[in-house]
Amino acid sequence: MLRRNVFAAVLMICLACIGCEQEESDPIVTDPVIAGNLVSVEGCKSGFTKSAADRNIGCMKFQYDAASRKLTLTHVNAGFNCCPEEINAEVTVEKGVIRIVESERGPNCRCNCLFDLNILVENVPAGMFTVVVDEPLRNEKDIPIEFTIDLSKESEGEHCVPRNFYPWGV
Repeated sequence: MLRRNVFAAVLMICLACIGCEQEESDPIVTDPVIAGNLVSVEGCKSGFTKSAADRNIGCMKFQYDAASRKLTLTHVNAGFNCCPEEINAEVTVEKGVIRIVESERGPNCRCNCLFDLNILVENVPAGMFTVVVDEPLRNEKDIPIEFTIDLSKESEGEHCVPRNFYPWGV
């Protein structure tokens, strides 16, 4: 009987000690933050290669590399002042919406022209996203650049809208 009581006591102490041990927790794994930035600006465009019609559109081209999770966006014919000190594109991603807010800083000459903006967005998982572009010179009568892409099904494409006002149209 004494032997059983000693065995039971030792067993209880062992169980109590096991319960007191700290469990090693796995580190919290979170997806990297999706982030984007403007990588280059090309322009002020003075000549157009196809015809005058190629200046009357605003386009957003995209290419997606699933392996590196990089989305490259090119805003073709982005309208800005013809002599900006700096062109900016702030990229935010929230709830499946990639929003690009374009802006400029500079001396503001008395003219406007078209540029191509190259934007890189990193850590983008394959899936559905809506791309929205806020353009500083877009006339309120022109359609905004806004479209949905499914990066699990398409790795490249473009979305274009007509532009009818200066500096796009005549």
